[in-house]
Amino acid sequence: MPMDVRGNWDINQGNGYTLHLEVDHQDPDGFFGGRVNIHGKAGYHPIADAKATDTEFTFMMGNGRYTGRFDEWGRLTGITYDEAHPQSQSTWHAGKTFGKLVMA
Repeated sequence: MPMDVRGNWDINQGNGYTLHLEVDHQDPDGFFGGRVNIHGKAGYHPIADAKATDTEFTFMMGNGRYTGRFDEWGRLTGITYDEAHPQSQSTWHAGKTFGKLVMA
C-alpha cells in the first residue's frame, strides 16, 4: 500500500520557502490531488502529476517538480527543481511523518 499523504501539511525547503499542501483525495494506487500555497504569497496552485508509493513521492506545482523518498519511520525528504531551469534546485523535508494508506 502507498503512504497516506492526505490532509493539510507543509514542505519546508532548504531555500527558506514553505509550501502548504492540502491533499484532499488519494486513490488506492497512490495518485493524489489537491492544492498548494507558497507561504506568504497569495493564491493556491493545483497539485498535478502526483503519486505516492510506499517509498517514493512526486508532484508538480506550476513548473516545479517535487520528488522525495519515505524512510522506514515515515519521514519524507526530497529535492525540488524548476523544469524550465533544472539547475535551480532546493532540498526539502515534510513537516510530518506518514503511515500506510488505509481505504475504508
